[in-house]
Amino acid sequence: MKSKLLCAETLSALGIPMSIGSGLAEQPITRLLHDRGKGTSFTVAKQRVKASKTWLATASVSSGSIVVSTYLTEALRHKRAASVLLAGIENVKGDFKERAVVEVCDDDGIILGRGLTRFSSEELTAKVKWYRNLPDEEKAQVKAADVIAVHYNDFAFIR
Repeated sequence: MKSKLLCAETLSALGIPMSIGSGLAEQPITRLLHDRGKGTSFTVAKQRVKASKTWLATASVSSGSIVVSTYLTEALRHKRAASVLLAGIENVKGDFKERAVVEVCDDDGIILGRGLTRFSSEELTAKVKWYRNLPDEEKAQVKAADVIAVHYNDFAFIR
């Protein structure tokens, strides 16, 4: 039952309606569609999510993961719009190419979302190390596009 509820939560957040009904009844799908009082229906988000984000959240296969800081974890848990920046990356796991689907996780391994990375795992690991070692005054000079690992437009929340 837990997996059904997690699925319902994900689909509802994406604007996709879902109902759960008994499979023991005769013609369960027809019964669920026509008998409104039977089964459990879940309300949907007010606005439907773009198809690319729906794909990221439900059908994509991850090639690796990015473990993010506590601060970024809290922002993502509250579904705040946020890109994954180099400063918020704690670790890079797996071997993936640029524009690969990666899971964005907290330090306990809980998946917060999936996104398309702007760098390969090798490049990303090197960039994170490079950025950490920059003095603050030099960090301020770096272009925003150079510190974004996963842009918000290419990110989908899982829960």
